[in-house]
Formats: sequence, structure tokens, C-alpha cells
Amino acid sequence: MDAMLQRLREDGVRLDALGVTWCDGPAHWCTPAGAEIFGYAGVDGIHYCTVPGQGETIYAVSPMNGPGEAVHPIARNGADLLRLLLACGDAAALEQAWQWDRAQFDDFVAGIPLDGDTGKALDALRRLGVTPMEDPWAYLQSLAPYPEEPEPEEAPAALPPWQVRFEGNLWGGRGRPGREIPVGRTFCWDGGTYLVPALYRCGKGLVVDLLRRAEAADVAAYLERWQPRAETAAEEEQARMEAENPLWLDVNAAATVNGRTLRCRHSSGTAWIPGRDDENGPVERAFVEHYRLDPACGWAIRRLCFPWETARGPRALRTVTLTLEAERLQLPGPRFSGARPGMAVPMTHPATGAAYTLTVRDCRPETVSMASPGWPGHCMTLAYSLWPALPPEEFAVRDTVPSDPVRRTDDVPDGAASIGIIGGADGPVAVLLAGPAGADGVRTACSSLHDAPPADVTWQTWFRVKPREDCTVPLLPAE
Repeated sequence: MDAMLQRLREDGVRLDALGVTWCDGPAHWCTPAGAEIFGYAGVDGIHYCTVPGQGETIYAVSPMNGPGEAVHPIARNGADLLRLLLACGDAAALEQAWQWDRAQFDDFVAGIPLDGDTGKALDALRRLGVTPMEDPWAYLQSLAPYPEEPEPEEAPAALPPWQVRFEGNLWGGRGRPGREIPVGRTFCWDGGTYLVPALYRCGKGLVVDLLRRAEAADVAAYLERWQPRAETAAEEEQARMEAENPLWLDVNAAATVNGRTLRCRHSSGTAWIPGRDDENGPVERAFVEHYRLDPACGWAIRRLCFPWETARGPRALRTVTLTLEAERLQLPGPRFSGARPGMAVPMTHPATGAAYTLTVRDCRPETVSMASPGWPGHCMTLAYSLWPALPPEEFAVRDTVPSDPVRRTDDVPDGAASIGIIGGADGPVAVLLAGPAGADGVRTACSSLHDAPPADVTWQTWFRVKPREDCTVPLLPAE
């Protein structure tokens, strides 16, 4: 992590209101190998990182953009990032600038309000002596694009001898291989059987291989139910697919080494599917063979990488414990339409069975001032309260239909397709995301964007739950 940003983080300076929330991961499918993630935007999995071999350059990684368009530079270093944030007011402008011309960029920045929490965050930067970037657009255009690594024309038929590196993922990496330390630790977590077969001491950090066993019958039943619908499943079905997948293993993790806690910087994963030899590649076969796993079972595989706090790490690994925190699952609640003030929507929490009531406080159409012709500019805003109350990370309301497509005009560049942050009547509105609760407990949601004012919106409620409590497991000394 850039030294200046690290100092701000340690001093408790928050950049959330400017679109950067301090965070150490996890990585996504498009995160560059070995990237050091330091912040998230809080929408669409967008995160910010530095990349080995690219100096201090800071990149925005946007998983929703698709292959070839997911990684873009936004600053040469942390100092320049702060100057850009002070000049623009929101990291969203930096993350999306690659697809705009100057006029679109300037219009977007002009629509960012500089009062409230944003103004307080900008004032904090000024007190630190940060000065605004003179010409953010010209600066961003001068950055060298991320050097995408060419993909092989065909997947390798076999892997080289078993080697584990810190800088990389299951399919390869850079740097010297780590030293394997056998562990063979099996433990149960919320009814599941987990295995940590080994640790790897590498020059830049500790690598932990984490596996979860699944019975072949459970895997077969899941595939029979969901595989035919995988390509056409609606959003709520996709959430159920993830929740029921016996081979899904996505966790937040920390390793405590000799009493000092290390956060997972990046991870990668795959799965061994029993009875599906044609779907198991060389990586999956290598895991089964190296760790002598039962091939008749299913195995969810996750490789976790924890950077050392010092350049070389501790001299000896006297004690190592692993703490696992499950990612929240998104479970659908009821849908409703015809929203009007005073309307009550009873619902039952799909995981706990607890009763809740959503009460509509207001629902009205909004006209949105867009940055360029051709973009849909009408939506519906919903103000609501929930009783008993749940924090924003545990409950949300979203539209059930996507936004209307961008219309092709002479002023709209080919390929423009989506908008992350838009300007509403009272300031920016995060499309498809619930707004924070006010002092009276009222929260807001915004529908998708349309060419004409929507007559009605069908809203989908979502509960986000932790499927299990945290788990701490001693790995060294081995039992």
C-alpha cells in the first residue's frame, strides 16, 4: 500500500464520503495477480489497488466491466490520488473516466455535491495540506494503461511440479516458491467439514490452502437442480444458487502469526467436482493428487495469501491460527408494487423466520439530470422504514428490472452502457442501492433509469445474512 495512504489509514482519516473505504480485500476474478487491495467503492465490487511490477501506480478494478475493460489506472501514487479526490469530490469520476470524453467527465464532476459528508472529507484533506489537481482530465489521460497479460490460446494440458507462490493464484504466479509446512488440520464449521492440509512460507507472506469437503450426493443433487437454469436464472435465483452451492467457499480471513494478526490480501479458488472428469482441470487434479484427497467427494478449494508486516516476516512460525468470517449471503424477501405512503409490507426473514414490516413513507418519480444525451433520465424513489430495524448491510430494496438502454446519438460514444452514480433532485443517488437511514430511520432506494417516468415499480426486498458465526482454528503447532 502507498506509504501516504497507509499513514492516513493508520491515523484514522476516512475517505468513505469520497468513494474510497479502507479494505484489504477480497480479490475478484479480474484483480491482477498479487495486487494489494487497499479500498473499495462499496458498489459493484469496484476496488482500488497497487500491482507488483507497476510501481506506485494505483488502479481501479471494476468486475462489472468485463474482460479487457476491468482494470484502469487512476493515479501515479497516493499523493496524486488525494489531489484528484480533492479536485473531483468522488473516486467514481476517476474510475469511470476511461470511457468518457472531457465534456462528459466535466459534467459528471460538476454534478457531485461538495457539501455534507463530502465537504467534511474534502476539508480534512485541505487541513493535511493537499492541493487540488489542476487538470484532472488531462492527468488521467496521461496515465499508461494497465499492461494486460495475454491469455494462452489453450489451457495447459498439465501443470509443472507442485509449487506455491505468494504473488499469483492457483493457476500460476511470480517469485520464488514457498516452503511447504504440513498441517493436516481438519475441523467442523457450522456442519461443514474443512481441511487445512498445509501452510507455505513465502518471501512476501504466508499462504494457506483451505478446503471444504462435500458429499458426492449433495453435489449431484445441486447440479441436477441448478445447472439447467444457471444461464437464465433471475437475480433472486442466482442468490439461492450461491446460498445452496456445496462447493462455494468465499470467506474473509485473518491469520494470527506469533500473536500478530495478518489480513488476507488476495485469494483464489476453484472446486473438484466428483464424477465429472471432463470438468476437472489440471489445477483441480493437482490438488487431489498432492494432498491425497478422496476423489469420490467434492472439494471446494480456496488459497489465502497473507502479507508479512515486515519485509522478511518472522524468523520462525511458532504459532499460527486462522480466523474465518463467512461472506454475507443475499436472500430474497417478498416483492411489492403499487407503493404509496402508509402502505405496509409484511415479510418473514428467510433465514431466521422473524417477522418484519416495511412501511412506505413516500414514493415519487424523479427527473435526473444526466451527463450526456441519450441516457435515460427518469426513475422512481422510494422512502421506507423497516421494523424491527436492520442495519443497511443486512437489508436492501432494489428494482426488479434493469435500466433502459442508452440511446445512440451523435454525442454518445459507442459502447456506453451504464451509469454508476447519477445526480438526483437532492444530490447524488446510488442506482439500485439502498440509501443510509436518517435520524428517523427512513431509508431511500432508487429504481432503474427509464426514458419516461415509470408508472409503477416492482420492488424486490433482500436480506443479507452471515450463514455462520466466525471460526478460529489453531494451525501451528500442529496437533
